[in-house]
Amino acid sequence: MNNHIFFIAPSAYTLSGLATWLDYLLPGLKQLGWRTTLGLVEGTRYHRVADYLAVHPCESAIAITCKTGTPQGRRWAVQRAIQEYSPDIVVTVNIPDAIAATAELRSRGKTHAKIVMTCHGIQEDLFADIKLFKNSLDAVVCTNKLACKLAEDYSSLDKSSVFYAPCGAPTRPLTPRKSEKTFKIIFVGRLEQQQKRVHDLPAILENLSSQQIPFHLKIVGTGPEEIRLRDRLSQFINSGEVSFLGHVPSHELWEKAYFQADALLMPSPCETGPIVIWEAMAMGVPVVSSRYIGSGLENALKNRENCLLFNVGDTETATQQLITLYSD
Repeated sequence: MNNHIFFIAPSAYTLSGLATWLDYLLPGLKQLGWRTTLGLVEGTRYHRVADYLAVHPCESAIAITCKTGTPQGRRWAVQRAIQEYSPDIVVTVNIPDAIAATAELRSRGKTHAKIVMTCHGIQEDLFADIKLFKNSLDAVVCTNKLACKLAEDYSSLDKSSVFYAPCGAPTRPLTPRKSEKTFKIIFVGRLEQQQKRVHDLPAILENLSSQQIPFHLKIVGTGPEEIRLRDRLSQFINSGEVSFLGHVPSHELWEKAYFQADALLMPSPCETGPIVIWEAMAMGVPVVSSRYIGSGLENALKNRENCLLFNVGDTETATQQLITLYSD
């Protein structure tokens, strides 16, 4: 029988890069001969498996249901699932209770599964979890080199237990781009200010407009700032210069977003990928990005070599980089 990996992940976030990462990862592991199960935690309020699967279908998904909402109840629910599916490796995705639950089963001889934690962010609480459970973890897998460094230094994890696995994206044959007067820009991501700085978009568009650059911005995604962002962009929406596409499934992104786009705009202050940049590059779309926290050690983005960069929050330089691309 093929080795079995049991992923335990939240179902509360349907718009996150984490969910997209799983969309790519699970079919890839299957192609390599691994058997996978996606255990989605389900609660009484926020974690809704049916809603998650409506956006991110997965044939191997199961619900790990806890109706008590208590830490012990969550651990018992995880333990029941592990004993039922008997995995060789348990991979936790932002569910620290799963680490404690698996470690307890292992101490009682009820499972021999290895315990792996994945890290998709640079928030302090993630590394506090690593530090708390470091004696139970067999490995931590990070998608960013800065995250790897923090796991070693802040969480005091042995370097041999930290693995670097950057995000990727499928490639496709490049297609010739039409030369048109209107400069077509796309933003793909969660409409949220703290992690995505979506309110930099109006300032950038106002700058482009003041310099008489003909543009059209497609905004792909939804989130808590959508209503406010629509209000701030109302003049551009009314003029037809901005359109909101809402959530677009991964398999439709090429046709609805990336096809014939002239630039992907990424103003984020902090990223551990991001997958959308790799998707854009894989599909031949030029990238104009902030120098977000996480891009330094990663060293994948090189200004004027494979992208154009600006400092976080510097909407003037972001505008000039877009104009440079438009003029070339």
